[in-house]
Amino acid sequence: MRELAWAGAILGSLALAFLALSGVADMAFGTAKQTVMQMLTEHRFLGRVMGLNSISQRGIGQASGFQAGTLATFIGVQRATALGAGICLATLLGARLLFPQAWRFSYPPAGEGPGAPAQARAPVLHR
Repeated sequence: MRELAWAGAILGSLALAFLALSGVADMAFGTAKQTVMQMLTEHRFLGRVMGLNSISQRGIGQASGFQAGTLATFIGVQRATALGAGICLATLLGARLLFPQAWRFSYPPAGEGPGAPAQARAPVLHR
């Protein structure tokens, strides 16, 4: 019985460490995503883009919880988790293949991007 308690303590500590690590990774991703969106969005659309991002982020979390719970009922928790991870990896690979330019993200120098104030941007000639 003591061995089971020790194993549970070790696994619980490991799970807690991974939970903390995933929280840090989620914060870093969220910060990077917000920064990129604000840098690439024109000022006049910034509120709309940020609002749409916020609404979709909350909705996707709820939808994935529903999907995982429903699948877990039919195929079990481990298989549902593995299937969800497989879908995420397949989506990431598909995005990598379809949009290779997104993986080489760079931003123009300060004052030259679409989010820069109008007076700081170089004039655009329309034909």
